[in-house]
Amino acid sequence: MVNIHTDRRINIFWNGFLNKKKLPESTRCHRIFAFSPDQRESMRLLRLAYAGKKELIFSSFNSYTDVEAIPKPGDISIVTESGGFPYCVIETQQIEMVPFKQIDFSLIQRDDETKSLLSWQIEHLAQYKKEGELYGYQFSSESPIVVESFKVIYRE
Repeated sequence: MVNIHTDRRINIFWNGFLNKKKLPESTRCHRIFAFSPDQRESMRLLRLAYAGKKELIFSSFNSYTDVEAIPKPGDISIVTESGGFPYCVIETQQIEMVPFKQIDFSLIQRDDETKSLLSWQIEHLAQYKKEGELYGYQFSSESPIVVESFKVIYRE
C-alpha cells in the first residue's frame, strides 16, 4: 500500500484510485484539499463537480509561496470534504492567470452555477483579502488569479 498522507482514509482512497485506474504506485498526488472550509459548502461544491457543473477552481496567485506548487495540466489531486474525508480525484486540464477584475460571468458559471457575478466577487474578494493578511500580501482587483480547469476522474 502506498502511503501519501498521515490520514489512513486518504491512503486507502488513493490506493483504490491507483488500482481502479491501473496506475503505477509512483503516480504523484499533487495536493489534497477541500473546495471550502465550510462542511455544507464543501459538500455542495462536490455535488456540482460530480454533476460536471463545477469545473474551475480560482485561487490567488499570491497565496502560493512556491510557483512550483501551482497546478499544471496533468496534475492529479484529491478533493475532500472540509473534514478531510476523500471524495474524488481530479485532473488539472488547463491553467490560466487572469486579473481578478477580468473574471466574468462566463467563468464563474463554470465554478459555481448558483452565484451571480456580484455575489461571487464579494465572496472571493473577502477570501483573498483574508488570505493576503495571513500570507503578507495586499490583494487588489489587479491581483492575478490562478484559474484551474479540472475534470473529476475518480470517485467512489
